[in-house]
Amino acid sequence: MKIGIVGPTKVKKFCKIINMDVFAYVNEIVKIVKTIVSLGHELVLVPEKGSVSDTVAVEYKKQGGKKVYGIIPMDDTEFGIDKLNQEVADEIINCCTWRNQAPTIVVESDILLSFGFGTGTLGEIMGTKYYKKIKTIVIEDFITQRLPIESKRDVKIEYVKTKDVSKALNK
Repeated sequence: MKIGIVGPTKVKKFCKIINMDVFAYVNEIVKIVKTIVSLGHELVLVPEKGSVSDTVAVEYKKQGGKKVYGIIPMDDTEFGIDKLNQEVADEIINCCTWRNQAPTIVVESDILLSFGFGTGTLGEIMGTKYYKKIKTIVIEDFITQRLPIESKRDVKIEYVKTKDVSKALNK
């Protein structure tokens, strides 16, 4: 299964918002990655340096993960790709421009796994209504509140605790 990894870009800022120690957050990420590797799943992500996705990808490779698909806007001239860690990707999926990034991660994934909400993350999750009807697993320990009912009525979301991610990925 190809798991689309979504979550905040600026980890320190995010941890401050959710009132969680950065070390504790990263430690939980490491545990979840161990589960993903043990289940033999592949990753689809945007490897922005220092982001949750990059942290997940680096740890996944360190633990012997199978394959990382990097969503990279290779043709983008507006924002560029200097902030991306392309080396972590086993295969690059060119989404052409940053404006195509959200639909591409949804289309290329079998499921999304959210390590917290950020502005871009919410766009990716809501994109599952339009681009490809896939489920999003949201790790409840990394959010301050659930999405409003009216905004999630057309998307499949499952909220799980960190300890239950393995069970949710095995369904």
